[in-house]
Amino acid sequence: FFFFFFCFMSALLNYSGLIDRKQLEADQHHKHGHLDDSQPSKEVVSFSTKDILNNNNDDCDTKMNNSLPDSIAYAMTSPSEDDHLVCEGHLKKIRGFGQNRRRWFRLTEKYLAYFYDDGGKAIAFIEVANISKIERISPYRFLVTTSTPFGATGHSEMLLEGRSEEATSRWFSALQGEEAEHDPGRLYAEGYLTKLQPFGSFSRLRWFTVTDQYFTYYTTEGGEVMGSCPISSVKDVISKGSYSFVLTATAPFTRTGSSCVTCKCNSEAVRDKWLLCFTVILGPSKARAHSYRPLHESSRTLTDHFAIAGTKTFEYKGTNSEGNRFIDDNEL
Repeated sequence: FFFFFFCFMSALLNYSGLIDRKQLEADQHHKHGHLDDSQPSKEVVSFSTKDILNNNNDDCDTKMNNSLPDSIAYAMTSPSEDDHLVCEGHLKKIRGFGQNRRRWFRLTEKYLAYFYDDGGKAIAFIEVANISKIERISPYRFLVTTSTPFGATGHSEMLLEGRSEEATSRWFSALQGEEAEHDPGRLYAEGYLTKLQPFGSFSRLRWFTVTDQYFTYYTTEGGEVMGSCPISSVKDVISKGSYSFVLTATAPFTRTGSSCVTCKCNSEAVRDKWLLCFTVILGPSKARAHSYRPLHESSRTLTDHFAIAGTKTFEYKGTNSEGNRFIDDNEL
């Protein structure tokens, strides 16, 4: 009995792994996301949760014929001024055994869209006004019903699952139009980043958010606040390598009493998204993709000059001299 049971389970696991590998290879060959270009239906087609699980709700690779709203098309490249971000993060689309897909969802004041991943290409979007019903199915799942087709299959229902009960509650509240629980101010970006620690300490995956007033990190999505830094206290944000950036503040704000954090992203595109948001909030003089610091913006005008007696000699050492960047502004 145990021998036949072992053989059955091995075959089942191998079959499941084959399906996942085939889907992973298919996702890696996607060059464009799918956008629903069908016209709104005259009647709202209703499907049960069982119908959703039984249909082959794949994210097909088709041409993008629709014109994307700026807040969606440039969601990973430039914050939109007329459509503010409400919530973003990973949600799993529940479609049945071997067909579930984890996608990056982004909710703004006007649209709900999902992407292949954070920093990836858009798959589909729908106007928030066309979301007719939000129903909590279980502590981890909720059902989104729309008045027009949403997604690659053209169905009007989508079953979604959060990483945790807190994450699901956060999305459920946001889609119902309730006030978000993040720091006050306009939300620019949020997501999981690895908080790198010095040698001898363990790095931790934390949930980070940045608004135009605070930079905050939590234990998990919807979890406990671990540290918060006012934007006015941020000294600078500099990229480090291809996937990381370093934020330095004028005062300690972490739980360990540090005024500097190093955050590692999953990809260079995600790193660039965070740097761009910091550039919009702080300005290019404080948020930059290099470690060189330009001259101070409050330099004296051409008419505000003075004379000195004597000379001053500067000696540059090393192969890469940065010229007057190492000379104080008042010495120029």
